[in-house]
Amino acid sequence: MFNFLNSLVGEVRKMTSFDESTVNNLSEKYFKYLHPANDAFLNVCEQMFSAKDPVLFSIATKWIHKRPDIINLDNADTFTQWAEKYVDTNEKCYLYAKNVLNHLLCKHQKYYKKLIEFSASINIYLRKLSLETLTTSNGELTISLNKSLELISYLIDDDILIQETCGKLLLLIKNLNNDTFSRFASKHVLPSIINDIINKKTL
Repeated sequence: MFNFLNSLVGEVRKMTSFDESTVNNLSEKYFKYLHPANDAFLNVCEQMFSAKDPVLFSIATKWIHKRPDIINLDNADTFTQWAEKYVDTNEKCYLYAKNVLNHLLCKHQKYYKKLIEFSASINIYLRKLSLETLTTSNGELTISLNKSLELISYLIDDDILIQETCGKLLLLIKNLNNDTFSRFASKHVLPSIINDIINKKTL
């Protein structure tokens, strides 16, 4: 049933670098071969993730994004498990948040509780993923200002990688609602890297 994956893997192995245009073309080319049944589709995606290849990972997230019907609470545990097992780089954090989890959060705000759990993880990439999920690829918040700030407050003193993401989110919030941002800033001592980011005029 999954013979087309061999062809896809063969094309990926011929790539000499990560080229977004080529990745998008491969995603579109092979999407038509995916089985319409949800279980079969998710099975293929897990095979892609488990290959530990950044291109295959990217393509799998794009496929999920093109199947919004499966981004629901019935599959939330699966998406959570994949995050815990396969998200292990900055790029994967971004792709998985923008193509999968922020759509789940937009549809089902109760998934926010899982992001809170991620924020307390010993895994730095899960902590970063919790923050990346708060915004869409268009730079819009996926949840309320107050809940976004609550999550940020747990991580503003974290590793510099996390602080950079906090800074970008706070700059977005400042641009959206300066009064809300100012109240938050008055209650927290912001690390210098976060202050450097939010003092810029735009994202």
